[in-house]
Amino acid sequence: MDDFTVELPKKGKFQFRFHSNDFIAFTSYPARITERHNTITIRLENKGDDDAPIEFINHLGLKDISNLSNEELEKGMALGTINFIVHGLVAPNADAVNFFKTEYGIGFLSENCSVDPISFKIAMNINKKLELYLNSKYGNAWINQLPATPFGLQLDRF
Repeated sequence: MDDFTVELPKKGKFQFRFHSNDFIAFTSYPARITERHNTITIRLENKGDDDAPIEFINHLGLKDISNLSNEELEKGMALGTINFIVHGLVAPNADAVNFFKTEYGIGFLSENCSVDPISFKIAMNINKKLELYLNSKYGNAWINQLPATPFGLQLDRF
């Protein structure tokens, strides 16, 4: 457990992520990094921890999946790597997430409530792509089984 410093150029847009194969990483940082507000916090949780609030699965490193075909999406679902993205303070109910993943092959990745513009765009694209896929395959039936509303989607529940 060490602190480290990252020197950033004076101008520009940045996206900071931390990845570990052994831990679930949560990052939080100010909406705008300044001299006074410049701390990025990384919280790690053991992936095998039974007290973890939700099953977190690699979601392609927030790679924009909007260009994937339905066949490619289904391959990712079979591998457990396709997830809706939810931003907020409280993670969705783990049992409801597991049920949804079993039924539809799509998990949920819970991110913190602070959203930078790059993550915002990618999360919207991912969630919209998954919404289109589920609508084409299941109609509206899946909407009522969502454990949480994915980031950026305005869904009418029946």
